[in-house]
Amino acid sequence: MSFAGAIVGFLTGFVLSTGPLSVPVFTGYGMSGGVFLGSEAASAILLYAGKLATFGISGALAQPVLTHGLAIGIALFVGSMIAKRLVQILQTHMFELLIDAVLVAGAVWMILALK
Repeated sequence: MSFAGAIVGFLTGFVLSTGPLSVPVFTGYGMSGGVFLGSEAASAILLYAGKLATFGISGALAQPVLTHGLAIGIALFVGSMIAKRLVQILQTHMFELLIDAVLVAGAVWMILALK
């Protein structure tokens, strides 16, 4: 898992986000439901804390960027708290289908955005 994390972290240094790449790592390890989401959230916090420190030290973060990032972070937190209730009632199979559907929708969205 550490090896996969290092690869995803390295790739994240080149592009904005590689979130979908970590999904197979966690699910392949047997995680699902709240355990999967909690692990994904913990890795995201560590990853983005590192990015914040790196870009903050280099002076690349202007005040508007920090303000927008804080607003987006708060919205993501609220959305996660709302989704938590849904995850708690979903059966494992349905949760896995939902994750697959979200990944497919994200891929389609990215492909359409390229045109």
